[in-house]
Amino acid sequence: MSLSSSPKLEEYQDGIPPKKPDRKGRALTVRILIGVFALVSVALLISQVLHSNTTALLVGKGEVVGVVVDETGAPLQGEVFISGYDREVKTKVDGSFEISGVPEGAQLLAVAHHGAASQYPVEVVAGQTVDMGEIRYFIVTPVAPEP
Repeated sequence: MSLSSSPKLEEYQDGIPPKKPDRKGRALTVRILIGVFALVSVALLISQVLHSNTTALLVGKGEVVGVVVDETGAPLQGEVFISGYDREVKTKVDGSFEISGVPEGAQLLAVAHHGAASQYPVEVVAGQTVDMGEIRYFIVTPVAPEP
């Protein structure tokens, strides 16, 4: 510290003067708080968009739900998928299923059980859930070809 910038004796005749507030430190603290608030706000906004139907609308995908039952009306455990896409789900114990991320438009829903499958047409709407209701799956027994 140079002699010209050192404190003068007159400044200390009433004792040590109170410390002057550090404006630079306070400004830095405010900037940090604003930055943290902005980051949290952006993270919450991104989370909200990802968990809403907005994303599905933008990418043109929907959801298909339903319940698969056999010819007696009992829940059927099998695989459900959209023909031509690698999205496959297994039905739950009660026969219900839910396939998300299905491209919009006319699709074929396939239900497979013990190596046999049946297809059902479905029109998927972007950002919406299509309820297929109760799908009656009739087990087809293979017939031996005639000689």
